[in-house]
Amino acid sequence: MKKKILLLSAIAFSGLSIAQVGVNTPDPKSTFDITAKNPTGITRTAEGLLVPRVDRQRAQSMTGVETSTLIYVNNVATGTQTGTAAQIDATGYYYFNGTIWTKMINDPALFADTSIYENNGTLSANRTVNQTDKTLAFTNTATTGTSHFTIDGATLNVDAVSNRVGLGTNAPQNRLHLGEDAPASVTDAAGKKLAVYNSAAGTSFYGLGISSNTLQMHAGSSQDAAPAMALTRSGYLGLGTAVPTTKLEIVSDNEGGTVGNDVNIRGYGTSKNPGIFLSSANGTAAAPTNLANNDIIGTIQFNARTNNTTTTGSSISSIYKGNGTTNLTDLTFNTSNSERLKIDETGKIGIGISSPTNLLHVNSSTSGAVKITDGTQGSDKVLTSDANGVGTWKALPAATVDINIYKDNGTLTGNRVVSQNTNTLAFTANAVNAFSVDGSTLSVDALNNRVGIGTNAPLSVLSVLNPTPGNTIDAFSSGINNCGAPCGQGTARNMTLFNANGTNSQFAGIDFIPAINANGISGASIKGIDRNVANGYAGLEFYTRNASGYAPRMTIKSSGNIGIGTQAPTNLFHVESTTNGAVKIVDGTQGANKVLTSDANGVATWRSPSATTDTSIYAGNGTLTSNRIVSQGSNILAFLGTSINAFSIDTATFSVDAANNRVGIGTVTPTNTLDIRSTTSGAVKIQDGTQKAGYILTSDSNGVGTWKPTAIAFGALSIPAITYSHPASYPTAKYTGVPITLPPGKWLLNVTLGIEFINSATDSYVKGSNFIRFRLGNTTADMGNSTFSPDAIQPRLASAGFAKSEQRGMVVGNLAMNNNSGSNKVYYLFVDNVSSTGGAVNFDVRFDWNESSITYQQIQ
Repeated sequence: MKKKILLLSAIAFSGLSIAQVGVNTPDPKSTFDITAKNPTGITRTAEGLLVPRVDRQRAQSMTGVETSTLIYVNNVATGTQTGTAAQIDATGYYYFNGTIWTKMINDPALFADTSIYENNGTLSANRTVNQTDKTLAFTNTATTGTSHFTIDGATLNVDAVSNRVGLGTNAPQNRLHLGEDAPASVTDAAGKKLAVYNSAAGTSFYGLGISSNTLQMHAGSSQDAAPAMALTRSGYLGLGTAVPTTKLEIVSDNEGGTVGNDVNIRGYGTSKNPGIFLSSANGTAAAPTNLANNDIIGTIQFNARTNNTTTTGSSISSIYKGNGTTNLTDLTFNTSNSERLKIDETGKIGIGISSPTNLLHVNSSTSGAVKITDGTQGSDKVLTSDANGVGTWKALPAATVDINIYKDNGTLTGNRVVSQNTNTLAFTANAVNAFSVDGSTLSVDALNNRVGIGTNAPLSVLSVLNPTPGNTIDAFSSGINNCGAPCGQGTARNMTLFNANGTNSQFAGIDFIPAINANGISGASIKGIDRNVANGYAGLEFYTRNASGYAPRMTIKSSGNIGIGTQAPTNLFHVESTTNGAVKIVDGTQGANKVLTSDANGVATWRSPSATTDTSIYAGNGTLTSNRIVSQGSNILAFLGTSINAFSIDTATFSVDAANNRVGIGTVTPTNTLDIRSTTSGAVKIQDGTQKAGYILTSDSNGVGTWKPTAIAFGALSIPAITYSHPASYPTAKYTGVPITLPPGKWLLNVTLGIEFINSATDSYVKGSNFIRFRLGNTTADMGNSTFSPDAIQPRLASAGFAKSEQRGMVVGNLAMNNNSGSNKVYYLFVDNVSSTGGAVNFDVRFDWNESSITYQQIQ
């Protein structure tokens, strides 16, 4: 109380003296001057001017209030917004204007916020923002919508949600989008979109442009000039032309004959040796396969315009001549659209011929096809080589009298010797008796490739005949002079018979012909059989002819087995006959009802059999006195029967129904090929290493059974983490950029893919829907909405419907494919949008979502 009195006294004293009051200052600058005790520093003591704080009811209840009275309303829950409190609707500062309490912020003259942050407005004059070293940033936290910052609508449009900027468009689809207009003409000034440089007059444009389906590049173009380079939607690149029709087209239109129409590839240092490569393969770029024989690798053509059209004039082409694994190629040179020179895959050069047979092969229908001018040429000269093979033209030697056998017959005046050294002497002919010595002593039939000794009409490759009747000289003999091992020599063979063709198992023979010449049929023969070229194995077969025909009588196999009456002896000595008494042995011991019996050395004689009792199972039943083992070795033990229970163990334990080819286990009347019956479970047990609890017996394509799990195995396909954007109202299905490789067989694919609709968050519900459908195709080209891969089987579409106000969702469905190619095959995932009411919107397929996946399982 004392402090208040002192303060009032000071105020009163000060007012009396100078009519100014100061708080915390001895020198007030106004009627009432309050100075902070601590205008600076870190002291925590509160300072300031605290006006009276009342609630709305208290302010409403005041009377006799002076104009400009200031209060702070701290509670509007009391009183009512009427009378002098008609404007008190929130806590804050209010002053009395003589009639009501007025909110200070609502005074249009003093506190109205006219900035762009609260209200729209119109500039009254030009404005400049001087940033000095400060930055000016526009930040947007919107999660939906577009056009978050614009200048004149589409002049500049910023989509802050998708981080896109549009120039000339209010719906940018990319980081920088320069509008949707694409003029039809390549010379339209509106198509020149992005300038790196342009003159002030706009007549020297350097930059990128666009026309219908074409990307342009300009360098110094005027406003209506065509581009210097163009890239079409089809992937065609043009230099000097805006409408290329091939992958690369270069046009030089009257640019001069020096360098204006040249293509120059230079290489320096480590980049020297530049090349032009023409490469070809079958298959696709993603999965190339080898070329096949006669596939064209590439062609360089020289075309001329004649008769008002461009035609093929000259060309250089290469054709693959291998089998897919060998690197064999040729070259063909054409002029006037006709082949002139061929270099085949082996290096042979043909001029005038497509299939040269020599290193250089010249073929012409007229003489004088070859001309060599080196200074030595002259009339009637011949091309002559030196020791190094260098050829020059030389004059023919002086003419001489030809008295050799090629011109006339003659008589030797003495013995003659032809010293051949390493040279060959060959007589070529095609006559019957082309070469002979003394008529028939030696005669060569060159027409039929036969040689006769003692005959000039040989009937076989070599015919030997003693032509003198009654002559006792041997017609053929073959002898050697060799003492063999005692002399350390190998043993020579007097005569050998062989067949150069290794596929014939009966490869050689000696035939005895009971006729008067070699044309007669064989009466008997000895033939080589059982041929094994790799190991040198062989056997013999002996044939004779009688009234019944010509047939083998005895066979000696390469194994050493001898067969009489059979060509397939199974024992060392094997006799087969359709009548008894096929074997007869007369050695003095023979007699009726005797048996052939061997002694300790294997010597066989006929003996009378001893009396014995047959106790084998073939004569009667019996009881085993102990365990028995049948050692079969490589032999077979077979039970042949035709009855129902032909063979059994313990009656029904194991029973063979030979009449119906069935086996029963636990039954004597099997009804299937294998019939197993048991009164308890677990009657069958198969242990092969694949058995496990819960497995089932499963067969492969050959019927081989193994234990396999019953669970269905799903395989996950690897899909790229991408976002595919589908355009609005697109009439066909488009490739999403996701390939899918499936092994041979039938497969069921489970498709679970995220869908996101652009701008749909701001849309209100309207009638209709978007129907998103996925399918598989064999290529990446657009597909009609009713077109499918030929390998697709039901279900062929995986689809889902979305209301037009939905922003995102999932398509969950199945696709079935039958890959019957026999190898892995690549398919391509397509998507389309079929709207029930038209106006299908654009959308994204979110392969990058964690929910998105494609799995597959094999089906029957």
